[in-house]
Order: sequence, then structure tokens, then C-alpha cells
Amino acid sequence: MGKNFAGQDLQGQSFAGQNLVGADFRGANVSGCDFSAANLRGARFDSPKHSLTNASGAHFGKADLRGANFARALLQGCEFGEAKTGTRRRTAVLKFLLVLALSVLANFLSSFLNGVFLAAFLTPSNIEEFSLLPAILIIVINLGFIVLILRYGLTLPVFTTLIMAVIFGFVLFIVALVLAGAGALLNLYITWRVSRRDPRFELVRGWGVTIGAWGGTRFAGANLAGANFGRATLQQASFVGADISRAHWFGAKKFELARFGPHHGALRNRAVEQLLLTGAGVGVNFDGLDLHGLHLGGADLQGASLIGCNLNEAVLAHANLSEAKLKQTQLDGADLGGANLTGATIEDWGITRSTHLQDVQCAYIYLRLPTRAGENPLRKPDDLNKSFGRAISAPLSSRWSRHSTYISTKAYSRKRWPQPTRWCPRPIQRPKWRS
Repeated sequence: MGKNFAGQDLQGQSFAGQNLVGADFRGANVSGCDFSAANLRGARFDSPKHSLTNASGAHFGKADLRGANFARALLQGCEFGEAKTGTRRRTAVLKFLLVLALSVLANFLSSFLNGVFLAAFLTPSNIEEFSLLPAILIIVINLGFIVLILRYGLTLPVFTTLIMAVIFGFVLFIVALVLAGAGALLNLYITWRVSRRDPRFELVRGWGVTIGAWGGTRFAGANLAGANFGRATLQQASFVGADISRAHWFGAKKFELARFGPHHGALRNRAVEQLLLTGAGVGVNFDGLDLHGLHLGGADLQGASLIGCNLNEAVLAHANLSEAKLKQTQLDGADLGGANLTGATIEDWGITRSTHLQDVQCAYIYLRLPTRAGENPLRKPDDLNKSFGRAISAPLSSRWSRHSTYISTKAYSRKRWPQPTRWCPRPIQRPKWRS
């Protein structure tokens, strides 16, 4: 039985390096506490029904979090760098035995059903229901041949019938061996494709990840906004229903073995996963993806296509967006501070007053994405020999760029944010001539 800290106010205290296996912190205030390198296997930080476990700003770097429960806890801005998630040893053994039993049962059922099918194929006129075991049928057939030989002797018709039955049985035996080998090869092939993250086998991989997360580290329903999981090991961790907006994942290990919820759909994309873990996205197509709230600070997105992409509330500070296609990209509340926008196409991009554009680096930009050869991309400045030449906060106040800052109401219609008004130019006032 672990130590009991439930409901206590422990704000700012240090538990660094301590053995806290199975400790109970439910409903406690542990904000700002230091749990670095602590053994927190099976510890409970989950929020009870009528209270909240506040662990915002706590430090869990290099901690052992296997089997720990952080469900519904407040974990804003927590540090999980180099922490280790997963299941406890006894839980892992139980899961292994359970999966092994299910595998044996599945193989038995498969063999039984294959045998029933072969038996039905052998005597289709005599078996109307698949209720007899193949072994019983084989015994019956052998007894029939013995009775036939004893009654009529080994005559030519009986001998011919016997030879044909032996040949037919041998063929069926070879077919059974081939099917068994094919089944084994199929299992190996499925395992190989799942390990290679083949999208055609994503359903099988998803089941495996779900089973693997049983008894693992739980962040279900937790508020992890702004948390740092850099270089953490995330196998068998569950983030279903968690708020992971602006969470930092750079360098995280075994990210593909963590379980995320349906509203984290973009994280199942291999390209998005690599972008989060390595920051590499040069020339990658992210068109139409929902990347709302992702932490992409410092990412290399040179030449990437982000057409119609939802980057609301995302962190793109100091990211390389040079030559990127930002047509109709939604950037409400996004942080582009210090980002490089040189050569980017910003046709109809959706920025608002809450978009952070401080110290943006931009030598020139394009206001139109050419759809056919020879079409003018509307470079600004117009003179090819000129550039802005300094850090700017996006030229939004100038006349030539105002039309490129409208916000697509279509992209917003699926979200909870209020519908912004679409900008449209003031109609030209024609002079009234006196008669």
C-alpha cells in the first residue's frame, strides 16, 4: 500500500527521486511540485468525482510513470521530459497470458471451422449441418471401407473406389497443409504490415494499441495544454479525451504505441507524426488536415502545402514557412512569432487580430496561388529587385494585402469558435453628375 496524500495541499514541494509506488494524490494540490526521477509506478493522480487534482506546472522529468493514473487531472504546463510510461510488470504478465489464451482459442476455433468445412466438402450429401467433427467423419468413412471389403472382397470396383478415396484424401491433406502454411504466412504478412504502419491495416494496429493501453499510464480526460513530452517514452499510454493543445512532442519515443482519441485524428497521420517528433515537413502535403492546437514551433515546413489546413491556436513560432502554400489556411490565435514567411503564398489565409505575428521574417510574399502556367502570383513587393528587408508584423495594414486576410467561414462552421465576418471591399462610389 502506497503513501496517502489525498486531498492535501502540497504545492511546490519536492519529491525528487523518492519511491512513491502506489501513492495516492487524488484531489491533492501538487502544482509546481518536483517529481523528477521519482518512482511513481501505480500512483494515482486522477481526479475524484467532487474534486480536482491540480498538478499544473509539476515536474515529472525522468520519472517512472508505468501504471500511473492521471485521468481528469489538471496538468497544464507539466514537464514530462524523458519520463517513462507503460504498464507495471504484473499487469504486463496478466495481459500476456490473456492475449495468449485468446490466440490459442482463436487458432482452435479456426482449425475447428476449417475441419468442419473440409468434412462438409468431403460428404456434402450426408452432412446438412456443420455439427460433426472431421475426426468422426474420417472414422466413419474408414469403417465403411472395411465393411465394404469384408462383404464384397477386394474386387476391382471396390479397389478402384478405395484408390480414388486415398488419392482424394491425399489431395485434401496437401490442401490442408497448404492452407495451414498460407494461414501462417498470412499472419506473418499482417504482422509485418502492421509494424510498417500500413494504413490498410490500421484497424488491426488500433486494436493492438487499445489492448496494449489496458493497465498502462492513463491521461484520459486530463488537461495537458502546454505540457512537454519531449524525449519521453509513451508506449501504452492513453490520451483518450485529453486536451493536448500546444503540447510538445519533439523527440518522444514509441509515440505510435500511445492511444489517442477520435478527436486526435490528425495524430494518426504518419506525416503529422513525423512533423511533431522531428520537425521535418519540407515539401509535405498537409492539405485540409485539422492541426488545431499542435505545437510546431521551429518546424521546417519549407515548400509544404497547407491549403485549407486548420492551424487555429497552433504554435508556429520560429517555424520555417518559406515558400509554403498558405491558401485559405486558418490561423486564428496561432503563434507565428519569428517565423520565416519569405516566398509564402497567403491567398485568402485566415488570420485574425489574435494571430501572433511579432517579428515575422518576410522578404517577399505572394498573394495568389497560380492555377495555370504563366499566371501572375502577385508578388509583393512588385519589384523583383526589392524586398521588405527587415522583420515585419505581416503587412496587413497596406492596401494591397487587405483582400488576402479574409477568414473562411466554411472551415469555422465545424468548430466551436464564433463565426467571423467575411471581409469584402467597399463598393466604388461613382460620382453623381448634375443634370
